[in-house]
Amino acid sequence: MPEQHSSVAGGSSAARLINCPGSAALLARLPKIVDRDSVYSIEGTALHTVMELLITGKLTMVKLRNGAVNINTRSGPVTITPELTHDAIEPAWAYWQDFLKKVDTWQLETVVQFPGIDGAFGTSDVLGRDDRENITYVTDWKFGAGEGVKASYPDPDDENYEIVNEQLMFYAAGAWHTQPEFFPPDCKVVLTIVQPRARGQDPITSVEVSLEDLRFFAKELQVAVMLATKADAPTKKGRWCRFQACQTVCPHHTGPLFSLELLSNEKPSVLTETVPGYQVTLLDILNAAPAVEALIREARSQAHLILGNGGEVPGWKLVAKRGTRQWAVSDTDIAKTLKLKKADLYDTILKSPAQVEKLLPKKTKLPEGLATVVSSGTTIAPAADKRPAVSGDPNELQKLLLEVLEGEE
Repeated sequence: MPEQHSSVAGGSSAARLINCPGSAALLARLPKIVDRDSVYSIEGTALHTVMELLITGKLTMVKLRNGAVNINTRSGPVTITPELTHDAIEPAWAYWQDFLKKVDTWQLETVVQFPGIDGAFGTSDVLGRDDRENITYVTDWKFGAGEGVKASYPDPDDENYEIVNEQLMFYAAGAWHTQPEFFPPDCKVVLTIVQPRARGQDPITSVEVSLEDLRFFAKELQVAVMLATKADAPTKKGRWCRFQACQTVCPHHTGPLFSLELLSNEKPSVLTETVPGYQVTLLDILNAAPAVEALIREARSQAHLILGNGGEVPGWKLVAKRGTRQWAVSDTDIAKTLKLKKADLYDTILKSPAQVEKLLPKKTKLPEGLATVVSSGTTIAPAADKRPAVSGDPNELQKLLLEVLEGEE
């Protein structure tokens, strides 16, 4: 699987560049970082490789289901457990089986050059053609767990309009330029994201666009890249800021830190004369918390990477985490040396309902009455949160204090 990314413009940077051309200059102000790969991106790379191996017949689902398989990445081996296969690979494999019924031709991991921008390229996971219906498919695998990535989003400024995922548009426009035979005149283009472990949404989302839509997007990105070279390139805060390192030097994010009120998108309606003064400050801090916490996480990540790459961050240093003892020999050697039974070295615990449910046939749920939902405690959330409010119990005060002192998740 190709792991190179364009430093000019690519699928992952298209949304940022189009919406915030000035971000390029902000990123240029940051220290050079050798590698920002996280454990999640490394796992994602390995799962992409698994799909490629399955599709090309170099690996089988039987082998994956029967035991752990190690996949080598540039950051080291990643173990694909049967549980990870169940959660991430099997839904993607089911999509692929259905996909094969629709298309006449397909290809994997296509490196595409973006039109009109020198040095702009990316890798499209899957291209497919249905010649009879004149439909071209562009599919992107997403194996991250948590917040979902969709093929399109409602426009916050116009409820009747949808914003198509810029990464998919980049791959489609680049594929049209690089592989024109996949995009005959008047063809429909179906863009799809397959994210089996997406939270709170369907694992498969699609949107249909036209060749004219791709042409317009190409022009839009070309203009954005040109603007990015200007000293006064515009900047704008939005969804494209997520996971971007330039947040730590962006005035839209750092400027408001001098005034907590500015970090809140809307003032809470409870601010009345009856609210004690300290609670006014408390509310300002709570409203500021999401933005401040995001900046803190990114700042710590950047400092860690700079120090890890041999750089300096005045006043800070890289240290080892707290060590824990680990066995250096096999369980057989441990039992023999300590004159214990091997069985005494292990604890057996009951699996959780979620883990047991994964052992059942696909889409089978646990029968009613076998399990119940028990909250681990309380936490705070904005009033707009969908979860119902619960009343505080004075008898639980000691437990609540422990939750606060130990830190909430």
